[in-house]
Amino acid sequence: MRRRWNWNHTKERIIVGQQAEIDKQKKTISGLFAKGKMTSNELAKAKEMIAQFETSIAEMKKQIDQLVQDKQVLTSQNQQLSTDLSSEKQTTSQLSEQNKGLSKKVELGSLLQLKNIAVEAISKKKNGKEVTEKRIKRTESLRVTFETGDNKVLEAGNISLFVRIINPKGETISVADQGSGTLKLADNGENVQYTKKADFDWSQTNKKVVVYWSQNVKDAGIYKVEVYQSGYIIGQGQVELK
Repeated sequence: MRRRWNWNHTKERIIVGQQAEIDKQKKTISGLFAKGKMTSNELAKAKEMIAQFETSIAEMKKQIDQLVQDKQVLTSQNQQLSTDLSSEKQTTSQLSEQNKGLSKKVELGSLLQLKNIAVEAISKKKNGKEVTEKRIKRTESLRVTFETGDNKVLEAGNISLFVRIINPKGETISVADQGSGTLKLADNGENVQYTKKADFDWSQTNKKVVVYWSQNVKDAGIYKVEVYQSGYIIGQGQVELK
């Protein structure tokens, strides 16, 4: 495209030069005829210059027509390029949206579908056997159990789930030196506290997971449990202690 523009620019300069030469020829011919009488040599020179003058005009007209034609072609090409560019931008935008949609589907498809979620208060006998309790004063810890179910979309390897325990006052139980922290919700980007992280090896088949928590479980009432994966809540349960 740049070469064509440079070529047209050169032609414009040539036309300007030819115009100057034509003006010079016109001036010379006018000077000869202004004398009134010309010798045979001067008349022959005038006729020759008139012929050159007509040739120069014809050549310049031809170049001007070609230049106009070239500019029309360039204008058409520029319009086509502009249309193509606009179309490419629209296509890129559509592909970007489609990619986002596919990524979202893959992300949601990777979420575990927890089942058999149970939240229980337990205490331990001297022999180590766990006993389910109903009263807060006998409770030593909370036990959260669930099964992951199968999922062939979620890649095998180590994964982390986040367990959030909410006490009867509506407060998230959180103890930093016991592994508590914060996670960002996928839906709105809000940061919320979680109680404990559950790390385990994932092999795309159903797995039973057990999480224990013993800190700050001292008030009677309902203890709610939420389980999160990648910022999405994937399971809930609760237990009431008297």
